[in-house]
Amino acid sequence: MSIPKHYSLHKVLSSVQRMFDDKWSNAYWIKVEIAKLNKKTSGNSAYPLLVEKKDNRIIAEISSTIWPNVFSRIVLNFENVTKRKFTDGIEVLVYAKVKFSSTYGVSLDILDVDPNFTLGAMELERLKTIEKLKQSNLINKNKEIGFPILPKRIAIISVTTSKGYIDFINTINSNSKNFSIEYELFIAILQGDNAVESIKFALNSIKKRSNEFDIVTIIRGGGGEVGMSCYDNFSLSESVALFPLPVLSGIGHASNLTVVEMVSHTNMITPTALANFIIQQFLDFEDRMNYAKDRIINSSLKTLESKMLKLSNFKNVFKGHVKLLLQREDFEIKRLFKSVISDSHKLLTKHDKLSSDLAVNIKYTAQSRINKSNFELKTLESNLSFDSLKLIEKHKVIINNLSSKVSILDPVNILKRG
Repeated sequence: MSIPKHYSLHKVLSSVQRMFDDKWSNAYWIKVEIAKLNKKTSGNSAYPLLVEKKDNRIIAEISSTIWPNVFSRIVLNFENVTKRKFTDGIEVLVYAKVKFSSTYGVSLDILDVDPNFTLGAMELERLKTIEKLKQSNLINKNKEIGFPILPKRIAIISVTTSKGYIDFINTINSNSKNFSIEYELFIAILQGDNAVESIKFALNSIKKRSNEFDIVTIIRGGGGEVGMSCYDNFSLSESVALFPLPVLSGIGHASNLTVVEMVSHTNMITPTALANFIIQQFLDFEDRMNYAKDRIINSSLKTLESKMLKLSNFKNVFKGHVKLLLQREDFEIKRLFKSVISDSHKLLTKHDKLSSDLAVNIKYTAQSRINKSNFELKTLESNLSFDSLKLIEKHKVIINNLSSKVSILDPVNILKRG
């Protein structure tokens, strides 16, 4: 049996490679998504796995290479322009050549990356987030929450190793007036792909204890501006906008305001500035209290001065009225005194005459009554004497009669008669 004509695998693949070298010698701009960067830890190179998706389904996939002399330049330029890390999951526009290797197959040799394409995509995503928030009336939702007069209890979303967090608490603790400000740290990832869910988790933890805090702060600092794209995420921005407490942001030095910063109740460029803003609320309150105290004191002094002046005027008027009244009363008393003396003299004179007349009348009446009584006594005496004599005579007759009867009835006489 004869063996058909055949070619070695190497020869076939070498032919394919020559075809690639001939037909695909130029580099092209290709839109891809970095599924996995595959950065080598031992060197400054990477072997990204690139994909294209449609309806969240991979429709194309290819390996690629970024050599060390290119990788550093690409990453530095990309992160300086986009302010985010060159990492997994980002959509980029790469300038690459199609390479074929008989050992490794088809791949892309990446020569450059256009950061402006990614920046445009990021800005488009940012604008979409802002528009969705506006349509939901959430842009100013958190700003409409009343800010506490004294934000004494602060929930901090950060990490203990963050320079921004350290600067924040150092500023809070070293305030010149020794204001007592309480704070509690809720640890979260502050940048990169996992930051959204991590910060949302921290917000939910605080929400469950919202009655224990006055404000929430999201603090990030010391990490540059790379990795800030998470703060343009709609889900995170919505959570901040709808949070029941004022959310204050101090997440770094980004030249463009992130959406989270836009929807926050208050935004400061650095954690230190945010801490100073909080301390300023206490200073402003103290100033208002001092101003109110001064106004109360001044108002009280003015009122007291006015009242003292009125009292002094009233005292003078009262003194004048009292003096005039006393003069009138003194005159009236003197007049009454003279009138009483005059009336008393008249009355005494009148009473003297009346007493004299009364004495005469009494004397005359008494004499008349005495005379009358004497006459009546004499008449009575005369009548009594006469009546007594008559009565005596009458009784004498009665006695004589009785004596006669007795004599007649005397037993002796009766015996004499017989």
